[in-house]
Amino acid sequence: LRADTPTLTADSTITLGGLLTTFSNTLTNAIAVTSNNRAIVDGGDSHVDAVAAAGIIALSAPSGIGTANAIETTGTRLSASSNNNDIRVTETDGIVALFLSAGTGDVFLTAGGAITDTDGSTDITADDASITISTAGAALGTSSNAVDVLLSTLVTSTNAADQYLSTSTTVTIGNGDLSSGAANTVHLVSGGWFTTSTGGDINGKAEVQGAAVLAGNGTVTGSVSTVSGAIIDPGISTAGVLTTGPIDFASGVTFNVEIDGNSPGIGAGFHDQLVTTGNVTINSATVTLTTLGYTPQDGDSYKIINNGGAGAVSGTFSGYPQGQITPNFLGSPYFMRIDYAGGDGNDVVLEIFSADTSVDIDGSGNLVITDINTTTNDALTISLNAAGTHYIITDPDRKSTRLNSSHIPLSRM
Repeated sequence: LRADTPTLTADSTITLGGLLTTFSNTLTNAIAVTSNNRAIVDGGDSHVDAVAAAGIIALSAPSGIGTANAIETTGTRLSASSNNNDIRVTETDGIVALFLSAGTGDVFLTAGGAITDTDGSTDITADDASITISTAGAALGTSSNAVDVLLSTLVTSTNAADQYLSTSTTVTIGNGDLSSGAANTVHLVSGGWFTTSTGGDINGKAEVQGAAVLAGNGTVTGSVSTVSGAIIDPGISTAGVLTTGPIDFASGVTFNVEIDGNSPGIGAGFHDQLVTTGNVTINSATVTLTTLGYTPQDGDSYKIINNGGAGAVSGTFSGYPQGQITPNFLGSPYFMRIDYAGGDGNDVVLEIFSADTSVDIDGSGNLVITDINTTTNDALTISLNAAGTHYIITDPDRKSTRLNSSHIPLSRM
């Protein structure tokens, strides 16, 4: 069928076994195939089913599109919709505008070129989706127009090319992964959660941009870079372990850590942990520490970053310099000290301890130092600050000494 705007409509199943072609190479010319009550299927031959050099190829069928064999198209603008049934399309070229809606069905899309997506709308709505671009260097999305999805599960594959993905909901990376190639990057652009899982990893580098969340219990095989507003969140709804290559926490990035036990692991009774296979850089990013119902205990130790790199952790979290002590940690009567040289020497560890020494001023203005744990001896050092305005009382030998008023103004002495 050849026409300026080929249109094929039927109430029953439509089998495409030949070629639908537009005569004109303009945006206004399109191919429209609609089954009102059934499916659109491929006849199983080797022909491309629809060709539209510039116009839209629009496919609509409530019972699915390409139910056994994919519908083959050649065009730059593709629209396909079904009523909660699968969509299977193989596009021989690249795509500049994409709209696939399968409801609770799944989408299987293969493209022979880059998917650049210039329309800015939601591109794929389905339960699960699989997107494959086989051409080397052909990207999925662009830095200015990410492919936007509303899905439960997503699998992608590009051949040594970057991917740009966005969502406004939670998308689980399915078995088959998000694969860009070791030298290329999966860019998580905005809005929602991208959750790694066992068998659902990111094969390549990852960039987490503003408001996007990288979460779950899977692996990013390459390095992870972040942009202000991004969130790194091991686990899903319980504690979890997220594994990455070298990671850089930019200023304005949030690292969420949930604590439900004294050991790292997945599920109830554990605490979150980020495991890296390379160095860790922290540029005054934010760390949020919350409990899932667990009360910290004296002597607990939470290794929240297991640094597999050879170097020391570079930088610290905002408000948590090396050795910072936090009282009444997570509602407990104990204190937390953060150590960026913990574990085997370069891990980030939260140490929980009870008070050992009390330093205070009584009602008469006297400095009172009390050893509240009589089984230990405390070697305290009293010194002046650089300005000569405060006494500084420290314990150089014991990191578990709590000083209530360790910086005492001279005017109060």
